[in-house]
Amino acid sequence: MQPLAPPDTHFLSAAVGWYELGNLEEAKAELEKVAPATQNHPEVLEVRWLVHAQEKNWDEGLAVAEKLVGSAPERSSGWLHRAYALRRVQSGGLQTALDALLPAFEKFPKEPTIPYNLACYTCQMQRLDEARQ
Repeated sequence: MQPLAPPDTHFLSAAVGWYELGNLEEAKAELEKVAPATQNHPEVLEVRWLVHAQEKNWDEGLAVAEKLVGSAPERSSGWLHRAYALRRVQSGGLQTALDALLPAFEKFPKEPTIPYNLACYTCQMQRLDEARQ
């Protein structure tokens, strides 16, 4: 994937700034200024997911995470974001999140958040022996 270029880098930076200040509406407005051709750039999708997660808009967060996994499968964050959202959407749940994150365990052996989240999901399902593995 090509790196973002100005003015999209400026819009993304402004979106991050607004997000960090807690102004999600302005963050979303800045993200909308990013060129249509780069709306699905992984850096843009990462910030968009953060905004949806902060809003607890898990359906939209899941859609963004799916795009992130599709466009940048080499990023562990997309896999983690997707599982996190799947845990919270109405059609999801613990087992759905676990199933979605499990392939990432082998794909990203050095990412400690993945086994941690898998263990948390299995603990919450009262499968303690499995969680200890």
